[in-house]
Amino acid sequence: MKRGAQGYVYATTGQDYTTLARRAARTLRDAIPDAQIDLFTDQDIDDPIFDQIHRLEIDWKFPKIEAMQRSRFRDTIMLDADTVILTDVSELFSMAQHYPLSACIGYARPAYIFTSQRDLPRWVPVLNSGVLVFRQGRRIRKLARAWGKTMIKHKQTHDQPPLRRLCCDLGIQTGIIPPEYNLIHLTMLDVWEPHMAAPRILHVRGLHRKPPGDPLVPITLRDVVSEAHAGMIEDLFAAETLWKADATPLPWPRRSKIGQKLLSVWKHVSS
Repeated sequence: MKRGAQGYVYATTGQDYTTLARRAARTLRDAIPDAQIDLFTDQDIDDPIFDQIHRLEIDWKFPKIEAMQRSRFRDTIMLDADTVILTDVSELFSMAQHYPLSACIGYARPAYIFTSQRDLPRWVPVLNSGVLVFRQGRRIRKLARAWGKTMIKHKQTHDQPPLRRLCCDLGIQTGIIPPEYNLIHLTMLDVWEPHMAAPRILHVRGLHRKPPGDPLVPITLRDVVSEAHAGMIEDLFAAETLWKADATPLPWPRRSKIGQKLLSVWKHVSS
């Protein structure tokens, strides 16, 4: 299969999750009109919001693992169905130039993970898989295969502990996405400061606790946060616009010729 350059992927099972993904994709399309958006699902649907819809080959609870293996894009931003895109986040694709896999840190860090993985240091991060950025290559395919086999063999109910283990065992260098690209604890908005960057992606678990709504209607900011928080976020984006107009970009540090050669070799080996 010929791969496209960059694209966004949702992966869902069941009617409700798939309906949420259809709504989330419309929100994404409003923010990034020229985005390439694919869906992996077990549902029989035809929705023009997606550029391609792929039928899942495996009947299981974690379709994103299959989607990671089969994504047609060279660089993929994979999103959970309960994520709400608030602005253009395409800058995340550049992380794939430096790391085979990138994710936000899972801040909950439940204790059972550390007791079941006592051989790993506590400082090894738990990665939240709600927003993933990855570049297709040998290491990612190996990770996805091992992740899927582990989930099935050990009958795992959560995908994050095996992902933590496998990134260590396979030596996957992982980039850390800033928290505003996967804001899952919405109570943080209560203490958000005016000088802070605006949230880019809200990860709203509460969307699963109510009917998914009309699949043809995008999820709006005011659907998921209070009027006060929505106004604050809009003010933060407005402030960023003013800052961008006055800012002079800093020069990007240049690598030496040796450094460029070593980076080229590393990318070839890791692909």
